[in-house]
Amino acid sequence: MAKKTTSNRKYTPEFKADVLRLVANGESILGVAQKMGISDSIIHSWRAAEKKTKVRADGRGAKPATALEDEVETLRRQLRQTEMERMAEATRYFKKSISHFQPHELSSIYAFIKQQESNFSVRLLCKVLEVSKSSYYQYRAGVTFQPSIAEQEMIDRVQDVFWENRRRYGSRRIQKALQDEGVEVGRHRVRRLMQQQNWRAIQPRSFVRPTVSNN
Repeated sequence: MAKKTTSNRKYTPEFKADVLRLVANGESILGVAQKMGISDSIIHSWRAAEKKTKVRADGRGAKPATALEDEVETLRRQLRQTEMERMAEATRYFKKSISHFQPHELSSIYAFIKQQESNFSVRLLCKVLEVSKSSYYQYRAGVTFQPSIAEQEMIDRVQDVFWENRRRYGSRRIQKALQDEGVEVGRHRVRRLMQQQNWRAIQPRSFVRPTVSNN
């Protein structure tokens, strides 16, 4: 069980929503509690309260439960759409603002994310820089980095394309080849993985037309 806190800390609705969203997405309650610095009992109480709001008894002046659920679901869809639009706008702005930043060492990327946490959300930073959010939290907690299963699988895919094409494919062509196979991956991530593994595409020699003597 996660360590319980004894302080009367106040939590914003946004913070509660983020915690419940992580649990709903399949993360364990204990893992979320440790990541967010709260006790697992608090998360259990929030989940119980959330379930109660979905079950409303009919009464004087009260709406039927089905009507309430429909209304809540409509609001949730609107909030999701608004969040997606804000995320898209923030992503465009952020990508433009860091176009010059192209590190290939994960430690440099994580250090940059930590530096920018006060300006952008960790979710946005990790998405744009194409790194795992959970791996970043491990780095911040001082845990030695180990490639995740998904990261290692992507390294293997990039390696296969690189060597199958006799080391003549750079990050752009490898990204295109992977996308043709149905693998969604950004060029920035392919370039970073290639640099980490010290894979460099062979540059074709420039053709020099021989000089023909008139003599």
